[in-house]
Amino acid sequence: MMMESGEKTVSELQEYARATQAGVSEQLAILRGRGVVGPRREGSFVYYRILEPKVTQILSCIRSCDVLPRRAAR
Repeated sequence: MMMESGEKTVSELQEYARATQAGVSEQLAILRGRGVVGPRREGSFVYYRILEPKVTQILSCIRSCDVLPRRAAR
């Protein structure tokens, strides 16, 4: 999801993952701490994007193997 469009808010990630806001925020904090994702604030919104190129490469590879089920475009 972040791969295709670049940036997403916590709310957008929450909806996509069908997870709680607290759960998504907790995971983003872990990924931020490891330098995998980074935030950008715009007004009251915080947008997250993938910073680590290897993550994008891994996700692309997994998708090319058709391992993950594809979700309808939102």
